[in-house]
Amino acid sequence: MASLKDIRIRIGSVKSTRKITSAMKVVSAAKFHKAQDQAVQFQKYLDKYRDTMSIALAACANYSHPLMRVANAEAPVAVVALSSNSSLCGGYNANVISLAAKQVEIEKAAGHEVVFYALGKKITEGLRMFDVVFASETLVDKPSFDPTAALFDQLMQDFLEGRYSRVDVCYNRFRSAALQEPTIETLLPCIPPAGSTVVNHEYIFEPDAPSFFAYTLTHFARLQLYTCVLNNYVGEHGARMTAMSQATDNANTLVDELTLEYNKARQAAITNEILEIVSGAAALEG
Repeated sequence: MASLKDIRIRIGSVKSTRKITSAMKVVSAAKFHKAQDQAVQFQKYLDKYRDTMSIALAACANYSHPLMRVANAEAPVAVVALSSNSSLCGGYNANVISLAAKQVEIEKAAGHEVVFYALGKKITEGLRMFDVVFASETLVDKPSFDPTAALFDQLMQDFLEGRYSRVDVCYNRFRSAALQEPTIETLLPCIPPAGSTVVNHEYIFEPDAPSFFAYTLTHFARLQLYTCVLNNYVGEHGARMTAMSQATDNANTLVDELTLEYNKARQAAITNEILEIVSGAAALEG
């Protein structure tokens, strides 16, 4: 049985850990709610943009954009894999790393090589045994549209020139603070939203509907990648907030158990002292 001193040291250690996890929970909660608000507002913009594309697509009869076709079917598949830069967020990073590794096996079985664009410190470390041609930590640390769009433009150029047969993105889709779903989506070739069955002829496209659709399709693909980056950012803080909440709850439970153990040990020590005193007094009287 542990001594009273050892139990006191353990209680102090757990309480110190609880302070850290509790503080991290508060910080992650603040970042999570801010990021979630940003993602919700951006989703509204994306939905409206998708509706505009549908109208333009409906006005284009049998239109096909180069981004909707594969230039070289034998070329490698590029996968943009996203993670966080920090740990302490449960299985958030491990899940997406596992999914990316499985995707490599699937593509190799189909006869395709895979190259990775790793966005995040943890995914870069997790995929070091694979072919990582690009790595960045800043794109996921503080999501910003312009650098994300610049990365997509480079991928788009490589796709159009036939260096890649497909461009996928592997990330954690945000569902709730406690649930992030590892997902793989195809960015290129683009799959535009279904065109509206009813064209509002009050719309006038300048210079024409195909040109307007070509521009919106390219920008929509940029927005899709940025949406994935935002999902990754929101999901990271949601996962960390949940993990730190669970760690704090576990620390509270452990403190209660150790306190009970300490009280029992202290009571046993007091009982032993009383027995020794009584035994000594009885011996003197005898």
